[in-house]
Amino acid sequence: LKGSLSFEIDGTQPQSACFLYGDSASTLEELVASGQNVSTDLAEDGSFEVSLRALNYNTNYCFVACVKFGEVEYYGEVKSFRTADLPSDAVDMGLSVKWAAANFGAVNPEDYGYYYAWGETETKDDYRQRTYKWYDGTLTAYSKYNTDPDYGPADNKTELDSVDDVIQQIMGGKWRMPSVSQWKELLENCTWTWTQTNGINGYLVTSKKNDASIFLPAAGYREADEWKDVASYGCYWSSSLFTDFSDYAWLMYFKADDFFMNHKNRFLGLPIRPVLRY
Repeated sequence: LKGSLSFEIDGTQPQSACFLYGDSASTLEELVASGQNVSTDLAEDGSFEVSLRALNYNTNYCFVACVKFGEVEYYGEVKSFRTADLPSDAVDMGLSVKWAAANFGAVNPEDYGYYYAWGETETKDDYRQRTYKWYDGTLTAYSKYNTDPDYGPADNKTELDSVDDVIQQIMGGKWRMPSVSQWKELLENCTWTWTQTNGINGYLVTSKKNDASIFLPAAGYREADEWKDVASYGCYWSSSLFTDFSDYAWLMYFKADDFFMNHKNRFLGLPIRPVLRY
């Protein structure tokens, strides 16, 4: 969202600006009472903007810009926008599953999309062990998906249940998070070429079976409240636990000169590339 300020009061500029937005509020009063508040700084020319993340697909949102002079808030006109439809494009690469043309939450193939901790179904602002859904609050114990008694009670679950697969929960049907074996299949049956799409670094992955391709942007990952290795590395969750250490899960990992299966802490925020079962 973008806004601009073209006035001042008593020769002073406002202290801050923000946007209020929501999918259930349609008036200024409702947005002030219950809307999400995203603050931002003003540029020298009076412009300001914010990026909204984790919006629902196919949803109407209302928003209003606000600036603050001292203790007084001034609001603009309430406006609205509609998010994109749930993506349905699936690329047949001659493999056991079809692959989505873009990351989950992305509109275009080069967009990064949403970031999730492994086995969580909501995005958040802080990705660390203490905020992780399946961390039980002790030093190393996890309350679900564990094959090692050193990490707490072992339930021997090694694949995400459908209720913990965000792709199944939101996209539904035959859409899933890819398993580690499906990522390996993509690795072994495709040509991987480091390139750019609309100025975004990533890999063009082209099937050796039928020449179909997808683009995987180097979206990095999220740790605590920071963005890590964006534009340099790609890290994509699988649905599979790394059974040697139950605090890790399998992921697809790449950089400009290499690509391979790897594993990282489950609490980190990574993008997801959905797959569609036949």
